[in-house]
Amino acid sequence: MGGLRGVDTSFTIDGTTSNSNTFGNQSGPQTEVSFESLRDVQFRVSNNSAEFGKVATVIMETRSGENQVHGSLFYSQANGKLNARSFFAANRPPPTPSQHQMAVSVGGPIWIPKVYDGHNRTFFYFAWEQNRYPGQSFYSASVPTPAFRSGDFSSLLPGKMIKDPATGEAFPGNKIPANRISPVAQQFQTLFFRQPNAGPANSYINNWGSYLPTASNVDRYSLRIDHVISRSDNLSARFTIRNDPYPVSRPDNSQGTTQHNQYRRNINAYISETHIFSPAWSMSSAPASPATTRSARHTQWQPASAAAGHPGRYAERPDGRAGI
Repeated sequence: MGGLRGVDTSFTIDGTTSNSNTFGNQSGPQTEVSFESLRDVQFRVSNNSAEFGKVATVIMETRSGENQVHGSLFYSQANGKLNARSFFAANRPPPTPSQHQMAVSVGGPIWIPKVYDGHNRTFFYFAWEQNRYPGQSFYSASVPTPAFRSGDFSSLLPGKMIKDPATGEAFPGNKIPANRISPVAQQFQTLFFRQPNAGPANSYINNWGSYLPTASNVDRYSLRIDHVISRSDNLSARFTIRNDPYPVSRPDNSQGTTQHNQYRRNINAYISETHIFSPAWSMSSAPASPATTRSARHTQWQPASAAAGHPGRYAERPDGRAGI
């Protein structure tokens, strides 16, 4: 928008910033709201007034409840039956499961029988949206060959020679004796390195490739409360949560030794009081909490072989340190 990259666009929800701050810069929206909770969306592309700090600004306003109860429901889905084969894959992937998107919303007056009647005074609006995007992508990695795993590096001759660190001399035939291979190193390579499944038998470059799941499962919740204090004063509050497990099963490096997933919870909230002085003058005061994730992010790493059922797993312990 406005010649800017998407990460430089400003996003606001009810006047509250929803930008993600990363390394001192903004990296796009962090807490999106459900489609069903939106009342209005505006795009300010250029020549903005002083109240907008960016060249490109997306302004989102959420819905409020009314005197009558109203609700909505929608569902949509797509599938991967027409997906093409990856350029680096030998075969076309099997069709992925359907992609699902659904949402429910309801709004109206807050009414508690024999306790409180909020008609013409207090209103609520709640929306929930779920996105389920099962999918997969093709990844490749460079992993040790069976010969390398047993200490046989003869295929590297004459260009590369493996030397004995104790003597400085080359191992005969570029082969490391079995009694010189550490059991810890053997267990490490069994735990972290996948078995080759592509390319020539002795190739150790991009000799592993596979489709891995890249699912996206996101839930968005939004609750807004509006209260009429008087003819001149209105109070409004909103709380929005975005839960994103963000599984990342792709290899973390060119050797494909580890993969990880993260759990992200983004929160955006505000409370606003609007006072009308006259038909031409009004003032709004809105303390707000911008979107945050750091306090609710959990990252989990696991060895690549764990995807094949290996019990080994690295994860963050409750104290924040890495453990097994």
